[in-house]
This record gives sequence, C-alpha cells and structure tokens, in this order.
Amino acid sequence: MNSWYFAALLYLSVYCCVAKSAKDPCKDPQRCYWTCKWVESLCTPAPECNNSEVPRLERRVRLLTTALEKWKALSSDTECGGMRHNNNCYFLLDDGGVRSMLPYDEAQLACNDKGAKLVEIDSAELYGRLYTYAENNARDFLYEGREFIIAWTGAYYVNSTVFLGERESPFVRWARYHPFNIPNRNRLAVVVALDSNQRHMFDATPNTKFYPFCQKHVKKINT
Repeated sequence: MNSWYFAALLYLSVYCCVAKSAKDPCKDPQRCYWTCKWVESLCTPAPECNNSEVPRLERRVRLLTTALEKWKALSSDTECGGMRHNNNCYFLLDDGGVRSMLPYDEAQLACNDKGAKLVEIDSAELYGRLYTYAENNARDFLYEGREFIIAWTGAYYVNSTVFLGERESPFVRWARYHPFNIPNRNRLAVVVALDSNQRHMFDATPNTKFYPFCQKHVKKINT
C-alpha cells in the first residue's frame, strides 16, 4: 500500500511541477491542491540574494544594537548616551532614517520623552563640541553616505533677536544670507556637515523635518 501511495505522490509531484513550468499550477484543485501547493513551493526558485545589500543590513544591525545601548543610558539621570559637558548630556536622536526626522514641535516632544529638551547652543565652545560629537555619531554620515545632516535646536528668532527660552542667546552663527526675516521662519536649525565650510545655523519653518538634537541635565557622579 505504501508503494502505491508514494507512486501516486510522485505522479502528482511531477504533474504539479510540469504545471508549474507551464504557469498553470494546481490545475485541478479538487485532486491535488495541497500536494500541488507543497510541490509548488519546492519548484519555485528562491529569490536571488543581492550581495550588495548584505553590508548595509549588517551595518543596520550594528546601528540598532548601539542605539539600544544608548537609549538605555538616556533613561538614567546619571548616565549619558551622548556627549557630556558641564553636567549636561547632549545627544542626537538619529537612527539613520527619515523616520527620525520630525517637525519642530514633535522634535521637542521626542527630547522631552527622554527627560531632555532641544539643545541650547550658547557659546562657540559648546558649538564646536557639539559638531565634533555629531560628526562622530551621526549615523547618516557613518553608514548612509551623506555629507551633512540638519538638526533642530531649541533657539527661536523674534524681531531680529535669537532667544533660548526667555533669555537672549549670546551666540549664533548664521549661514550666509540668513536670517531671512520671514515671520514663519522663526526656529533655528544647525547644519552638521563633513565640509567645515558648510557648518552653520539658519532659520526654518517649524513644520520642516529635521533630526532632534537634545540636551538633558545629568547628576554628577561621585567618584
């Protein structure tokens, strides 16, 4: 009986593979539907693997692993998953993709979710430190081949004056031809570029999507 069973199965297998090659699989579902579906999966060649995608996918795995470690650190009030300076932690919320780019209000909320706020750049020293940090950590630079990224800061522009919260900002480095002095372009973003000649700040509309650049206060660790 087993020999008849396997003979019938072999017949159906050959039939289904032939039908598959003729682009007419499972011609008679009443007779061989499930067998045909099984054989069809065997007869269908696996999709070709694009070898050029493998390094990019491997980089993504490393990125996600690193991001997870940093996000764990950001939940602490003593650890910093970014750059530490004067009891503040500065970090770029950047996963190397468009999904991390947010309008101004949403970028502020993304920082708030980490116990932080959008970065307040109030000196040339901090400006330089942040550039060095971002240049070394922006995933678009390191893994996606971009030459620059743009990130939101917490500064805003009113009547020719830049403010950080309620106080006037003591520092700003405008891009050429900026600010435009257009009422709805009242939030400041910073360009982090590999080319030092392209590094600057500029005024932008709040609905434009950039990366959130955050800062939070961290407790001093006793040693």
